[in-house]
Amino acid sequence: MSYRKEITKKDAFFVFIIGLIMGTVFCFGNQFWYRPITPEEAIHTTATYSKFDLQYNLPRLNHTHSHNYKLRVYFEDYESLLIYSWRLYGEKEMINKFHQLSPGTEVELIIHPDSDTILDMRTDNAVLIEFDESIDILSYENNGFSVLSIIMYSFSALGLFYFIHLNYKRYKKIKQKKNKRKNNK
Repeated sequence: MSYRKEITKKDAFFVFIIGLIMGTVFCFGNQFWYRPITPEEAIHTTATYSKFDLQYNLPRLNHTHSHNYKLRVYFEDYESLLIYSWRLYGEKEMINKFHQLSPGTEVELIIHPDSDTILDMRTDNAVLIEFDESIDILSYENNGFSVLSIIMYSFSALGLFYFIHLNYKRYKKIKQKKNKRKNNK
């Protein structure tokens, strides 16, 4: 015996609101925090490298491969920063580059102004992260979030459709009852 629950107006309205909120977050939030930028828009600074750390992070929905860790870089004279989607740069190569970098080394940084993400990192004799490659990765990530926002807006539209449909069905029932009462008089 199968049990199938009827969709209520409350359920439809809930799906509409949640889809609208999540679609907006994925659409506009991501465009603010991780939008691709030009070098002129970025923050250019120099900092003294201290250490790096891999931090556990839950896998994200829009990745076909799992990104379970964030690479956080600490500096002696600047706040800690993230390297976004660091595994796309080559996991072993990136870790080796940071192991070879000794604490106290001066590094030149180009930082995303909205998300504190390192887009370019260089020493006098090595390039750890290239700006153009970082921007390509951000563009790739943005596409995934755009797809998620379209899916969420689709759920919102579906919820709105059911909400309107259920209200229309209720209206028809009320109209039929009025007509029956009229005909019975």
